[in-house]
Amino acid sequence: MALILSVGVSPVGIQQIITSGSQFTGAASDSAQTQGQGMTKYATDTKGGLFYFEQNEPIIVHHILADFGVAVTYTFTVVNLDAADAVIAGETIILATGSAATFSLTTPLVLGTKQAIRLITSGGAGATKVCRVWARTARGVY
Repeated sequence: MALILSVGVSPVGIQQIITSGSQFTGAASDSAQTQGQGMTKYATDTKGGLFYFEQNEPIIVHHILADFGVAVTYTFTVVNLDAADAVIAGETIILATGSAATFSLTTPLVLGTKQAIRLITSGGAGATKVCRVWARTARGVY
């Protein structure tokens, strides 16, 4: 499903919200999209966690913000995607892992084409979880 807002020189975000009792599974969300606050917002879903900007050039992810409601175990990874946008096994790099109720990364990170941020959580089943990832093109930065 194509994003409502594509990544460009101006920052854009992707927001995913996971219902209470469910987890970020690392899967692509296929719920309905809306636009607001410069983000493509997916409707609340029982799965999600793949943040892919559908970029055709390198991009800079400059913010990853998450509120899990309660402490959960989380793993953020950078993944390579195949031609069908599926995660390529064995080509995953851990970006951050831990246990907390919130997460924030503001160190810029360059993603190439067919790369995405993936989030997987466990625990905290009684809380709604939200994650936002913000990016812009790398054009003119490097």
